[in-house]
Amino acid sequence: MQHGEGRGRAGTLDPALRGPLVLSPFRARRLDLARVAGAPGQADKSVSGRLVDGSGVVLDDAPGLYVHEYRIGGRRVRGLVGLLDLGLGSLTDADRGDAAVIPHEAVEPDRVDRLAARMADLGLDPAPILLLPLPGPGHGLGIPPADPLDPLVRGVVEGAPLVAGEDARHHEHRVWHVCDPDVVAATTAAVAPRRFLLADGHHRWAAHLALERARAGSGTSPDPRNGDGRTLVMLVDTVDQSPVLHALHRVVPGLGAEHVLDVLATAGYRTRRSRSVGSPAPPEAPLRLAHDEVVVADARRRVRVVVPHHPEATVVEQLHAALDPVVGPAGYEYHHRIGAALRQVRRDTSAVALVLPPPSMSEVTASATSGRVLPVKATSFQPKPPLGVLFRSWRDG
Repeated sequence: MQHGEGRGRAGTLDPALRGPLVLSPFRARRLDLARVAGAPGQADKSVSGRLVDGSGVVLDDAPGLYVHEYRIGGRRVRGLVGLLDLGLGSLTDADRGDAAVIPHEAVEPDRVDRLAARMADLGLDPAPILLLPLPGPGHGLGIPPADPLDPLVRGVVEGAPLVAGEDARHHEHRVWHVCDPDVVAATTAAVAPRRFLLADGHHRWAAHLALERARAGSGTSPDPRNGDGRTLVMLVDTVDQSPVLHALHRVVPGLGAEHVLDVLATAGYRTRRSRSVGSPAPPEAPLRLAHDEVVVADARRRVRVVVPHHPEATVVEQLHAALDPVVGPAGYEYHHRIGAALRQVRRDTSAVALVLPPPSMSEVTASATSGRVLPVKATSFQPKPPLGVLFRSWRDG
C-alpha cells in the first residue's frame, strides 16, 4: 500500500464536540526539517522512530500557540496549532448542526483500538488533527463569514518565523511561535465561538476520545498513558489557504468486474461508456470523471457508470449502499492515487477498482451537520500537515 492506503469495512461515526472551544498553548517538539518526510500515514518508519527517540528533535522552552504555513504541490496551507480540550461532557451525538467540531466520516473500531494503544505506548501526538472552518449560526452552508482569527494570524506572520526552510521532500515550511500572553489570550478568545469540520485525523480523534473515556473512568488515579484530555489540532485560518478535497479510490479483491457491474445495474446504475484497456493505456494515463460517474476497472477494461441522482446522498454513499452487502470479508482497499488502484488490478486479475469523483465541500458539510455518516475513507484533504514539523509529547505537560 502507498500514501496512507489501507483496507477496512463499514465503521461508526464519532461524537461531535460542543462549544465553546478551549484552545491551550503547549510546549512543541520539532523535528529538524531535513528529517521531515511526509504526512501522517505517509512518512517512513525512520521518521516515526525519531519522534520517539528524540533524534534531531528540539523541545521549545516556553509553551505557546503556533502558526504553521506549508506549501506542498503548489498549494499553500496555513493554520493555528494548539491543544484542544476534549471534555466528555462536551461531546454530543445530537444537535450536530450546532456543534463546534464535527466529524464527517466513519471510523473502523478495530483500527481505533490499535491506534489508541499505540498512542498510549508512545505518549505523543505525532501531528495535528486538521480542522477546517465552518460558517457560524445563521450563515447557512456557504463561505464562512469574516474570521476574527485572520487579523490575529496575519499579525503573527508579519514577524520573523521561528523556523523557515524545506523538508526532506523539498516542501516549504514556516513556523511562528506565539507566546506573548496578550496575543495568546486574544487568539484563544477568537477561537472559542468558532465551528470547524474535522477534515483529517478521524481515527486519531476517535483514539483520543477512547483514551479520554479510559482516563475519566480511572477515578482519582488516572493512568498518564491515557493522556490529559487534550489533542493537538491545526485550525486552518482562511478558506483560500485550505487543503483541497479529493476522493479515495477503492479496490475490492476477489469480486470481479462483471459481478460489480451486475450489482450496480440492479441498483439503477447505467453504463455510459466501456472500452478495453491495452498497452497504450497505462495506469498513469489521465482519467477524468464527471461528478455523477464511477469507473469500474479490471485488468481488461474500464467501464464508466452513471450514479442515480439522490438529493441527500453522495456518490460514495450510494456506491457503498449498493456494494457493501456483497463485498467479502477482506473489504475495501483504499488508494489516494488512481494509478495505484489501476496498477493493483493489473497485478491481481480477480480484483476490481472503483474510481470515484470527490464529493463537494457543500455535500460533506451538509452530511456532517445533519449527522449523516459518510463511509470510512470517503474523503482525502490534501496536503496534510507533515509528520514531525510540530508534535507533542504527553510527558511535556
